Amino acid sequence: MIHLLTLDIPESKKLPIGFLEIIKKQYHENINSSIYAHFINCEEKAVSELFMDALTDLIEEKSKRLFSFGDPFATCEVVTKNGRIDIVITDRLSEQVILVENKIFHHLNNDLTDYWNHFQCSEDHKIGILLTPYPHKIPDANQETFINITHVEWTQKVKEKGIPFHLSNKYTIYITDFVNTIDQFSTNYTMDEQAKFYFEHAQKILKIQETTAAANTFINNQFELLAGKLGWVSHGNSTDWRNFWDEQNKIHSYITIITSDLMQGHKHIQIILELWDEDKARYLEIEKLLSNHPKYIQNTTRESKGRYMHFIVRDYHLSDQELENLANFIYKNILKDFAELILKIVDNFYSDKDISSWKNNLSSNPSHTKLLTNYKSKN
Repeated sequence: MIHLLTLDIPESKKLPIGFLEIIKKQYHENINSSIYAHFINCEEKAVSELFMDALTDLIEEKSKRLFSFGDPFATCEVVTKNGRIDIVITDRLSEQVILVENKIFHHLNNDLTDYWNHFQCSEDHKIGILLTPYPHKIPDANQETFINITHVEWTQKVKEKGIPFHLSNKYTIYITDFVNTIDQFSTNYTMDEQAKFYFEHAQKILKIQETTAAANTFINNQFELLAGKLGWVSHGNSTDWRNFWDEQNKIHSYITIITSDLMQGHKHIQIILELWDEDKARYLEIEKLLSNHPKYIQNTTRESKGRYMHFIVRDYHLSDQELENLANFIYKNILKDFAELILKIVDNFYSDKDISSWKNNLSSNPSHTKLLTNYKSKN
């Protein structure tokens, strides 16, 4: 039997986002139609030729009919008796017409026969296109007059022909951006390798999800156990990190535990002495206060953002046994590396606060108590 962990899990292929994704308009049919029309009407003839040649090539492949536009012009929202045609491409030098019904999300409930009859030219000179994000059946009544072309087929043909080297930078960016947008929403309708992998191994993946939930429960329980050992309150709901602090006294120097690496399968955590708000504002005073303390280490780079600062950061690697007793491991290292520093800060800046409910929790180690007494006698 193949074990899931021995398989190569496919990676997600993230396409670059464009302007339409940024403004959340990539699924708006009228905007999509206007962009196609703009490229066809472009003052840079190379752009117009690129999109028209790509479209007429697809028409020939799917219908065996030849169209050649000498001077194409695209119009959007052309009003008919019973509706509006999304894009109409006419040729100023001939009677040729391409009718494009553009569909992205909506069901096809348009009167394609009405659209077809709106133009009275010879049937040999016109063709209808149902433009969709994925292959779509043409209604029986319109099988002889309309063909289906997908958005990605059109843009893929544009890519195959290639953006002309002499094109302006502006239109090179415009076309590349639009093609990427089409690729983005078209892939939403196709099964990628990750989705295929899931359906092939669904039962095993669901089992893994159960183990993930068990791991999350274990970490959360260890955080709560640690809070009890410290006599502080835990803050946060992520298994990647948690704050522990004296909430009642609003002491702005506290401990943060970073377990994000642990949740990614690496037996590594960080314990951080973090400064918040007013303690962050006086970090130079705190640095001076602790500068001669044997437990103090000065970080060369400190993460400081908004109202918090990671003042002292220590890294710890865990054995399997230490991981099984995570709360104890963290608590022992807080006592060893941080307790004296925290008590020194609190004694100096929060002398009016009653910390009797938890002070002994950070002084319960006999060797720690001796070190703290010796340090105070020297200072």
